[in-house]
Amino acid sequence: MISKEQAMYSAMGKLEDALVDVLPRIRDRVCELEDPPSYLDISIEISGRTLDGDLEVKFKFDSGNYGKATSGGNFASVFDEYLRRHGWTKRNEPLCLPKVKVDEEEDA
Repeated sequence: MISKEQAMYSAMGKLEDALVDVLPRIRDRVCELEDPPSYLDISIEISGRTLDGDLEVKFKFDSGNYGKATSGGNFASVFDEYLRRHGWTKRNEPLCLPKVKVDEEEDA
């Protein structure tokens, strides 16, 4: 029979293995952005009462750019929102069209 402590350490090992597996893929996806950040900070915050089991898990992606940090309770959704925010500026910036000089003789 496995003890609660052994089960806890087994679960922590699986979590660590999963993170080690997925983090390089996250980094690669972030590097595909139109304007990739120079660094990426991924945080997992767990808060709540220690006695009754009410815990809140919050994931956060940040790269130091004002307004582009995202956080929430679902890892994949937070990551998708981070990618959306990081690519929005270039995809939605106004087009800058060059001014073309037209000869007056051609107009007449």
